[in-house]
Amino acid sequence: MTSMGKPPAALDGTGGPWPMDPERGPARGELAMDESSGRMGVVLRPGAGRVALRALTGGDRWEAAAAAVRLPTPRERLSARIAIVNGRWGK
Repeated sequence: MTSMGKPPAALDGTGGPWPMDPERGPARGELAMDESSGRMGVVLRPGAGRVALRALTGGDRWEAAAAAVRLPTPRERLSARIAIVNGRWGK
């Protein structure tokens, strides 16, 4: 907790302080959060200016500006894992 009584951003689920490393960028297969659309996806094609992402359960792909892509918070990662498991249920 901070002195103001609020948890740090990394713990409260509102966004992490971890932008993608501009030197490395997101790696292929890594989970990433697209801040511009509010969607999380799997990195298909990292790039200097644009990053190609795919929805967690497959299907549609989209591109986002590399500056708008960040690592997901622990809460967002958990939600992603639940979405993946729910997508497999009954198959």
